[in-house]
Amino acid sequence: MTAEKTTVRREMQGRQACLPLCYIVAMSVRFALRRHSQWAGAPRLFAVLLIVALSLATLYGAIMLAGTKLGMLLALLALFGPVSAYLALTSPLLFPFCLYVLLVPFDNLLDLSSFGTLTKLLGAACGVALLVWLARSRAAMAPGRAVLVWAVFVVLCVASVMWAIDPALALGPLFTIVELFALYAIIACMPVDAKTLTAVLWTVIASGGLAACYGIYLLHTGGDMSHGRLFIAVAGANGNSSHIDPNHFAASLLMPIGLATVTLVEARSWSPRAAAFACLVLMAYGVAFAGSRGALLALVAMVLYLMIRSPKRWLIAGAALAGFGAALAYHSSAISRFSMALSTGGAGRLEIWKVGWAAFRLQPVLGAGLGNFGLAYNRAFLDVSLTKNIYWNQAPHSNLVWIAVELGCVGLVIFLYAWWVQFRSLRSIDRDDAFFPLRTALEAGLIGLFVASLFLGTLTYKYLWLGFVLVMLTRNAWVLTRKRIEV
Repeated sequence: MTAEKTTVRREMQGRQACLPLCYIVAMSVRFALRRHSQWAGAPRLFAVLLIVALSLATLYGAIMLAGTKLGMLLALLALFGPVSAYLALTSPLLFPFCLYVLLVPFDNLLDLSSFGTLTKLLGAACGVALLVWLARSRAAMAPGRAVLVWAVFVVLCVASVMWAIDPALALGPLFTIVELFALYAIIACMPVDAKTLTAVLWTVIASGGLAACYGIYLLHTGGDMSHGRLFIAVAGANGNSSHIDPNHFAASLLMPIGLATVTLVEARSWSPRAAAFACLVLMAYGVAFAGSRGALLALVAMVLYLMIRSPKRWLIAGAALAGFGAALAYHSSAISRFSMALSTGGAGRLEIWKVGWAAFRLQPVLGAGLGNFGLAYNRAFLDVSLTKNIYWNQAPHSNLVWIAVELGCVGLVIFLYAWWVQFRSLRSIDRDDAFFPLRTALEAGLIGLFVASLFLGTLTYKYLWLGFVLVMLTRNAWVLTRKRIEV
């Protein structure tokens, strides 16, 4: 009891000790915001001074609360807070956005029971930092047409709550889609230079390499294997364990693989080539031990597109054959699963899609409402003759089936048109442009994501929207570069 009283007393003293510093900081903010203040013309200097003041206050509180959890948190904030806050105010695409990108493949591993996932928290922080930067700089760019079409799709998702079978089921996926679209739309207005874009793209490649490394580590240390595939275990917030779908794990590597492949054949020095090759080999192994047939079909589509569009098509073909040939030879579960595709009906997908087709015909125009695929599926389940043991409450396992059942023909047409406009966002970059190799890599990545989404429901996953974000950043960087050249 004495130790507990001492800890409580130290916490109270630390909080009371922070009050004078917090009062000084508050008065400084009030003074700085006055119209005739000498700080009014120097917002960056004011921001630096404010960060320093807050850091000193945090450090003082950490010292007073030494040995407590609150003191440890304050110490970490005092150590990393100033640099992080400064970068967030001056270069939000480098921080926190690059950290967000780095953690996207690990999304389901970073659960915060009270908020969702760490990447969700970082996504919100990115949105705030980017909005503050845009408001301060007043340098926002006009978003492309893809943003407007996706906005129409999101509005339809919101409106579908009104005719949904169970409106409460729509709220979960609706909030996720709105959050992902909001971050996408904000970034689509961000001006970006070539160096910052390069840093973001290398972060994407590194994130894929790190995710593959983690999977390989689990594979060789007794990871949970089922039918020759690695299922990454995740401890849920309620104490129950779950698994990351290996199909989503493989799909999250598609865009990094496209970028690494083009970097390998287009880089002018050996250091980026070596880094890209290392990440490409690791990600090839990641796809191999995931055993995802959809991801392998997506990779074939990506390589074919790159061979058609790139002048270095044979180098790309050689890199693809070498990397994935070695990976599949080492871990060939994906190849063996192709031999079972017909006998299992694509792991039951064909039977699920039959029921989905019947559910779609019940409400073909506007659908059953976002988040209501399960209810629509159950309504049509007994009306379909099935040849496999498929049960109630199945997931759609396809973006097209998902959208068709929940949003009808109207939603499906808007969804496909939005994909097409997104894919064509870089059409103005011609073959002689320095951005053309990046254009081919991103377009190949979008093709891969679309093919994978034929067998997966990916609309609420961050890695899909990250692919859209990279396209918009590249578009903005190219527009700014062309303007500078014309001037």
